[in-house]
Amino acid sequence: MNKSRLLIASDLDGTLLTDDKKIRLETRLFFRKLEKRGNIIVLATGRPVRTTIPFYKKLKIHNPIICYNGAYCFDPLDENFKVIDYPIEKDVVKNNYLYIKEHFADAALCENLHHIYYDGEKELFGFTLIRDKNDPKFLPTEIKGSFEKTIDENVYSFILHALRTDEEFAQEIKEYVKAKMPGYIVDFWNENWYFEIRKEGVNKASTLKILQEKFNVSSENIFTFGDSTNDVELVHEFKNGYRMKNSRQCLKKENVTIKDNNHNGVVSTLKLILKSRD
Repeated sequence: MNKSRLLIASDLDGTLLTDDKKIRLETRLFFRKLEKRGNIIVLATGRPVRTTIPFYKKLKIHNPIICYNGAYCFDPLDENFKVIDYPIEKDVVKNNYLYIKEHFADAALCENLHHIYYDGEKELFGFTLIRDKNDPKFLPTEIKGSFEKTIDENVYSFILHALRTDEEFAQEIKEYVKAKMPGYIVDFWNENWYFEIRKEGVNKASTLKILQEKFNVSSENIFTFGDSTNDVELVHEFKNGYRMKNSRQCLKKENVTIKDNNHNGVVSTLKLILKSRD
C-alpha cells in the first residue's frame, strides 16, 4: 500500500464549482500539482458524463470520473480501465412508470450514455439538459414520450418532478418504491420538487471504495467533499469527509471546509490539512 498517496474525491455543483458554474484558477493549478505528485483526483457527481467531461478537461486531470451518483465510473483517458456501472433495469422503469406518472409526477427524465428519455414539460429539466456545455463526443439522442413505450434499454438516472412537495406526499412515494420496486430507494432534492429513484446501496461512496481498493489507498489518505443530499454517503462514510461551508442541512459531519464553494473551499481546506501533515 502506498502510504503517501492521496485519493481526493469532490462533488462538482456547490462544491468544486462556484455558483456560476466555474472552476477557479487556484483550484485548477492546485489539483494539477497534487496529481503530478502521484495523488488521485476523482470528480464524484450526480451529473451525466456529457456535462462532467468539460470540467474534467478544464482541470486537466487524468483519473476516473464517478457520474450519475455512483452508477457509472470510467476513465476517459484509459481504454483499459474496467468500467464500474450499476444501471437501472429497463423493466423497473417500464413496469412502474404509469402508476408513478398518474399518482406522483408530472414529468420525468431517464438517461444513459446514448439516449435522454423525457416525458412531460422538457423545461422542467433545464438544469441538466441546457445549463452547461455538453461534450459532443458524449451527447445522447433525445427521445420524447411515455416511458412504458419509449424505453427499451437500461438507464443510469431516473429523475421525476413531483406533483406536490409536502412531507406526507413524499412519504407516499417512499412507501410505493419500497413496496413495488425492491432494491431501489428514492431521494428528494430541491425542496422536494424533484425526486430520484436509484439502486439501493449504489452511491458516490460505494463506487469510490472500489477505486480505493483498485489504487490501494489507505482510508487515512482519502479526502472527500460534498454539499448536498447526494453527497451524504460520500461525506459521512469516510473519516476525512468534509461538508462544504455552504452545505445543506442534510449533511451533519463535523468536518467543515473553511470557505464556501465561491471561495475555493475545497482547495483552501486541503492546503490547511496538508500543511498540518508536513
